[in-house]
Amino acid sequence: MAAPESYFLNAALDRRDFLKKSLLGSLLFGSAGFVASCKPRAALEARPEGVLILNVAEFGTLTQFCRAVLPEADSPASQAVPYRVDREISYWQEKNRAQVKSLLALIEQGTKYFLYSWDSFRELPTQRQQDYLRGWESSRFGFRRQAFQALRMMAFFFYYAQDATWKAIGYDGPWVEKVNH
Repeated sequence: MAAPESYFLNAALDRRDFLKKSLLGSLLFGSAGFVASCKPRAALEARPEGVLILNVAEFGTLTQFCRAVLPEADSPASQAVPYRVDREISYWQEKNRAQVKSLLALIEQGTKYFLYSWDSFRELPTQRQQDYLRGWESSRFGFRRQAFQALRMMAFFFYYAQDATWKAIGYDGPWVEKVNH
């Protein structure tokens, strides 16, 4: 009996489909970067206090993203997540940081393409933000689903890595006690 083949190996993608999807993805990321670059330079370079890598707009988008996807959005544990994500990406190579920044710009400005709204992601009411992100989660475009899942998993990782969240999920903490020297 032969091993089952992956869905991705069976997916027929001819040259024309590949070029269309590649072009669409490139246009979306490029236009999001262009729209984001139209903002005043000082706003693009300013950083909120305690933030290492992301500028004000990117950090604001990440904060609103976390508020939309994490449980207990107003809890201290949820509010700490954007800072922890920023600190984590400060250790990454510049090309990977640039990808996260492009993704945040696309989420912020993607409302113009996916919701046909002139409001940016941060300007949307909470319910519309959640609906917009559900569109990313269930999109027919693989890059949108993957981008959403990558950012969502990073947010959940840093949320549930905090001691304050453990009780709600029934986790008592590590079995081995910490040794203080």
